[in-house]
Amino acid sequence: LLPPVPGVPVYLFTGVVLASACPYGFWPGTGIAIIVAYVLKLAACTLQQKGFGEGFGKSPWIRAQVGVHKPLIRAIEIVLRRPGITVAKVAI
Repeated sequence: LLPPVPGVPVYLFTGVVLASACPYGFWPGTGIAIIVAYVLKLAACTLQQKGFGEGFGKSPWIRAQVGVHKPLIRAIEIVLRRPGITVAKVAI
């Protein structure tokens, strides 16, 4: 989510509103609130990565600040480019 709006208050508000306002009862409302919060979190992460990450990722200054040219990041890149799922990939 946006930095001025942290996720926890949004998720708590969603849980309180949906759980209490659900016509099927509290527990189905809680389940619906969990699903809505999960989808909201995934959508926010996706939009932020596409919006900010993709745009800033092309900037040489940002890439230098993040350190994509350093040996650690290069080693991680080599491990992640290997085909298949390995213990090393899962550990990263």
